[in-house]
Amino acid sequence: PGGDEGFLAAGARFTLESQGQRLAGWEWGQGPTVVLAHGWGSRASRFGALGTALVEAGFRVVAYDAPAHGDSTGRFASLPEFARALADVAGRVGPIHGLVGHSLGGFAAALAIQGGLRARARGVHRAIGQREQLQRAVRVGVGRARPRHGFDARSPGAPPGFRMETDGRPP
Repeated sequence: PGGDEGFLAAGARFTLESQGQRLAGWEWGQGPTVVLAHGWGSRASRFGALGTALVEAGFRVVAYDAPAHGDSTGRFASLPEFARALADVAGRVGPIHGLVGHSLGGFAAALAIQGGLRARARGVHRAIGQREQLQRAVRVGVGRARPRHGFDARSPGAPPGFRMETDGRPP
């Protein structure tokens, strides 16, 4: 809930099929691609401040409404469906430089990475689930990453508690 509808209106809208549903997505800017994955009961517009800051920093930003959320179709959704939807979006817009997930979107990102999704930089904001499970999923999926480059809690537009890790290579 909540969000910045003006942020969505400023983006180029697209749709794609995922698991028999139509996903609504938007993109802004040019440069290395950063995909934003929202949490349960939310939608892409939630990322207005962070998305704007990323575009201003020279990134192409892609956000989408997960199945059964926002402007996407469907009545039900689950963690595996969130992860498959993220993988489908990444397949359409890739290659992916950065991936940011909030809450269930963070856990879905870890699951998608474990399933083979590649992203040079990963960010998780208030991911749900047991901390050890999330950390293990990320380690298994992407190996070890060191904080460097990108946004953290001190960066303009970053929500409180946000952390982004990268493989250390500049964009």
